[in-house]
Amino acid sequence: MKNLGEKIAQKRKDAGMTQSEFAEKLAVTRQTVSRWESGTIMPDIDKLSTIADLLNVSCDFLLKDDYPEDRSGRSASSGTVDRLLAGARGRLV
Repeated sequence: MKNLGEKIAQKRKDAGMTQSEFAEKLAVTRQTVSRWESGTIMPDIDKLSTIADLLNVSCDFLLKDDYPEDRSGRSASSGTVDRLLAGARGRLV
């Protein structure tokens, strides 16, 4: 069972991105990405949707243990967390 940081690291590597390239796309530092991947800190909730989009996965996959993926990299079932984050986007939570 992989944690959030391990999932981010694996999917980033699968996408052929360095930590620096990934950080630049997210407007964060490489050190921030390193801390996410090591589990030292968690990404801000407003970054999760963007992280999922960049890695071609759902927020559900990133946040839930043993969440299935189909071959395209998207979650096999509808994304509960994706819907909640989309509804909260732009709102104070």
